This record gives sequence, structure tokens and C-alpha cells, in this order.
Amino acid sequence: MTPGGSLLLNSSSMRIPIITRYGRMLNYLNTNTVTGGWVQNSGCAFDPGDGSVWSVNDTPGQAAAYNYTLGGARLKTIAGSVISPTITELEGVTVSPRDYTLWFVDDTPGYGGRLWHCDRSGAPLQAAIDLTPYGVTSAQDVEYDRSNDTLLVICNGSKKVYRLDLSGALIGSTDLSGITPQPFSWQSVTIDLDNGGWWLSGYSPNVLILVDPLTLNVVTQVAVSASDFPSGVMGALAGIAYNSRFDKQ
Repeated sequence: MTPGGSLLLNSSSMRIPIITRYGRMLNYLNTNTVTGGWVQNSGCAFDPGDGSVWSVNDTPGQAAAYNYTLGGARLKTIAGSVISPTITELEGVTVSPRDYTLWFVDDTPGYGGRLWHCDRSGAPLQAAIDLTPYGVTSAQDVEYDRSNDTLLVICNGSKKVYRLDLSGALIGSTDLSGITPQPFSWQSVTIDLDNGGWWLSGYSPNVLILVDPLTLNVVTQVAVSASDFPSGVMGALAGIAYNSRFDKQ
């Protein structure tokens, strides 16, 4: 395994730590000061186009996507209603490395899981893709796999990662229920671009692990409880994102 890259961690604290793959904190984004009030952070993504950070929140009725610099300055806000007036909870976001468009998942009550492909202003490029026929009951995150141009969606209800093609057709799924440690709720999946492994996160308790996607053997486990960070920096762990650069800013 190549010892490089950094990880972005999203949590209920509204502070987004950037850490090494071994858990050392490099910096954190204090998003609490720029969103206009507390919201429940969920998924996040590094933008391969401009090196910025995307974060979404699943606070009922306040769903939005935020774009920040790595220094924490807010660049853009996209209200969930811009994507669809039916969205009340946004859960995950990823950025296409091909054209830098945005992919979102929501689990708005009554829908269970939908996938949205949008331009960078949040306008949908196609109709929403309903994930519930695949067994998705509560979609939590989406990740773009640049190795084969597919999407990964993680579900905390079924405890599975689903692989879809870009039209939304199901390719297959991976059951996470046999992994130890096992959180109460799986929240996020991101691909380690240096070795192809999957970083997985969840909470109750907070879990951050790197697994081999073929065997699900745990390669690395990182300590991410609140006591492992400065006071107020880490809450219930939600979204994670991988950046192949070792950012120290």
C-alpha cells in the first residue's frame, strides 16, 4: 500500500478535519462559521477539477450542497430545492473526474434513495434514478470510480455498497455486514486512488477503515473517536473523501 494522500472527514460537529491515512490531523475546515447556522453534515467530496471541497447536509427541510476552498472559505451554496423541490435530505456527493459534473444521493422520507446527475449549478442533467428497486432503503453516499466509470452507492439500511453504471443500471452489490468493526450505521465510501482500496466510515461507534474491495479484509483502521481530536472537532462520523495529494494547508 502506498503511504500517500489525505482524507476529509465530515461529521455532526460542522468541522471537517483533513487527516493523513494514519489519522494525524493536518487541518480542519470550520464550516460552522460560514453556513449561517448549524446543519447536519453528511457526505463530502474533493473536487478533482479545482481542488475544492463539496459537502452536503441532511438536516430535514434545509438540504443543501456547499462548496469550500481547502482553507474553509465558502465558494457556493446549492439549495436542495434547486436539484428538486421534493428533496428534503441530501446525503452524498461526488464529482466526475471526466467532466466535473456533480452526482448526489438523497434519502428524503418517502423515497428511500435517489441518484441525481447535475451540472455545477445543481441543475439536473437527467431524470432522477430511483435506487429502491435494487434494495436501497436509505442511500448515504455516492462515489465515482474512475477506474471503470461506474458509481458506488452505500446504504445503511441494507449494509451494502451497490455498483451502478452511469445510466443507473445495477452492476452488482457488496455486503458489508460481515466486516469487523461493524458500526450501527454505514455512512460513506471513498476510493483510495493510490491503491484501489475502499475507505468506509460509519458511526455508533465512529469507524474509519480501509478494506480490500475484493475480500473486504481490513487493511487499515484509523482512530476517529471525539477524544482523538481537539475538543469540538469530531462528532458522529458521516462522509469521507480521499485526496491523492498530501495537503498541509
